[in-house]
Parts: sequence; structure tokens; C-alpha cells
Amino acid sequence: MQSLRLRSGPLHPKGLSLGQRIAYLEGVMHWFNNVPRLVLMLMPLSYGLLGIIPILLNSEAALTLLLPLWGLQVLSLGWLNRGSRTAFLSELTGWVLTVPLTMTVLSNLIGRIGGFRVTPKHQRRDRGSTSVELLLPLLALVLFNLVNLQGLLSNASDLPDQVLAGRPVGLVWGVINLLSLIVAVRACWDPAAKDLAPWQKLQMEAWIEDDGGHRYPCCITALSESGVKIAYSRSPLPWVASSKLRWCQELPALPVILTSKTDTEALLHWGDLARQDRYSLIRWLFCRPGCWVDRQAPQEGRALLALLRRLIAPPKRGPFSPSLIPQHPPARQASTHP
Repeated sequence: MQSLRLRSGPLHPKGLSLGQRIAYLEGVMHWFNNVPRLVLMLMPLSYGLLGIIPILLNSEAALTLLLPLWGLQVLSLGWLNRGSRTAFLSELTGWVLTVPLTMTVLSNLIGRIGGFRVTPKHQRRDRGSTSVELLLPLLALVLFNLVNLQGLLSNASDLPDQVLAGRPVGLVWGVINLLSLIVAVRACWDPAAKDLAPWQKLQMEAWIEDDGGHRYPCCITALSESGVKIAYSRSPLPWVASSKLRWCQELPALPVILTSKTDTEALLHWGDLARQDRYSLIRWLFCRPGCWVDRQAPQEGRALLALLRRLIAPPKRGPFSPSLIPQHPPARQASTHP
């Protein structure tokens, strides 16, 4: 937004076409969307707190006009962005940041330009953290919405006739706002990560070998910088101090340490890796040609259910169920083991 005042900003330079100016200007103007979003967050409070209808809209008009428009917007978003994101999950970030971004927009409009602050890039993930600046406005809005809903439910006889007519719309609007705010409050808490390394979802043949010349076939199902999860049909696999895992020609056999096991699965951590071996492992994990999957966002219904489920029951991550990032397996290679 500060660029609007600069001579080199999107409005002033010569030689730009109208289309180019509009394209550059969009990068500034989209921040103003936070102002109407905050207004829409506050509008349903007038039903129960002030006894005022913010929009003359009854239940029939909401079902025949507003609901189709909203549904069309939700469905068209996925079509326009080719399934790269969902409306519900994208809106969550907007709810979390609406209040501070609106204050920033208004401050810039009246000429109060703050200094540039670099976003922290090296926060520790092994400790839980929360943002008080983001959390406090959301908690205040949650409180106001609860009082608003209580007023709509308990003082129905005291409400004006117009408010009573719009009461169903106010209740639905207030409940949607309340649920969205609670999800946004939950998003302000960043839990501590037990394992800082991302795990890749893979399906590859491998084998365990040791200094005694023994080799045992297995299958890699998940892989990371910190360890590997394997599945096997032979139970139990014998483990010795010299056990190593091999699965491709680009990497040597890497030492592994047994952490947990079941009758068909084992969770292994890497042993004492040489520096060059660790660099080679990282390059294989993240820089292998064609390894990354073109991921599609879930459908809107599934995204909404995932948000509500995460709100009610946070996922439990055990040693055998880490959060996995899908990857393409490498091209099949000629086996080098008997």
C-alpha cells in the first residue's frame, strides 16, 4: 500500500498500458478486502445486541437469492484456480488476519505509514507458540457473538417485529460467524512439533543388510531426514548393530536403529550418517527429478468437514502415523541384491 505514494508505484510510471496498471494495482487493492470482511463479521451482532436488522432479508429471500449466489461463488472458485485451493481453507487465513490487516489499511489511508518489519523466518518448531496480537481480537469477537446469540434466543418476545422476521437469518449468520471464529482461534496456536523433519509418502522395495552378509526384503512406506518406516512379511526381522537399509543405486546402504516395531511394520531412525551420506539423502528426498506430486485441494464439502473435525478432535499422531507428504516413487531400477 505504501507503493501507491511512490513515484515508481503502479499509478505514476510512464510507459505502462492500462492493463499493466490494473495488474500492478491489484497487488495493492486486494488488501482493502479486509475492511468489508470485518464489516460482515460485525454486522450480525446488531440482531441480538442492538435489535437492528443490518440487511432487510427474510428466510425466503436468503434461500432463493443469497444461498444460490454463495454456492456459485464457492464452486466457481475451485474452477477458476483449477483445484489448487478451497474457499473454506483459504478463508481461514482471512479470518485470522482480518482485524490487524484492517487496522493497517486504515492507518495507511490516514497517512500513518509504519516502518518495514521483516517476518520472522527462524522460529523454533519444537516449542508451541501462539500470537497474542492475533488471538485477542478474535476472542473479543467470539464473546460478542455469544452474547448476540444469547440475546436472539432468550429475548425473542422483546425483539421488534422486523428483527423477529429476520431472526432465522441472524441465527444462521451468527452461528456461522461463531464457528469460523473458533476455528480461527484454534489456528492461532501452533503446537510443538515432535519431529521437525517432513515425512514423504513412498512405496518402494528395499532390503535390510548387515555385516554378516544377510539380506532381508522389505518395503519402504514413509521416509524422512530423521528416519524411515518399513513394512515386511517376515516376522520378526532380525536386528543387529550393523543393520543397514538400501533401496536405490544413488545412495549407499545407510545405518538404521530400530525405534518401534509391530508384527508387520518397523520405525527406524538413521544411525551415525557421514556428512556426505546425509547430504546425499537430503538431495534424494527433495531434489530427485519428478518426485513432487501435483496435489489437488479437497472438495469444498470435505474441506469443511476436515475443519470441523480438527476443531472437535485434533489428530493424534503416533509413531506409525506421521503426517505424510505424497511423492512419486523413483523409476524402477535393476535390482542389485539376490
